[in-house]
Amino acid sequence: MSKRSRNPFVSIDMGSMPETLVESELFGHEKGSFTGAIHKKKGFFEVAAGGTILIDDLQNVSLYTQSKLLRAVEDKKIFPIGARLPV
Repeated sequence: MSKRSRNPFVSIDMGSMPETLVESELFGHEKGSFTGAIHKKKGFFEVAAGGTILIDDLQNVSLYTQSKLLRAVEDKKIFPIGARLPV
């Protein structure tokens, strides 16, 4: 019944994701931003834009990543890895 019901619902289990991939998966990355980044990738936040994102087992990620996540939620701005401007 909500306004977001027609938009994407993205559920993420942080407990099953390797720490090295967490930031890239959540926020996305630009092409060439690190070794192996051969194309631009949308993160879960971009995919869920206008919809709902559910993050499970958040306590399993580093405090650094938790602080970036908090900043993204509070400021409503996502900075993909290697980006100079928010999306």
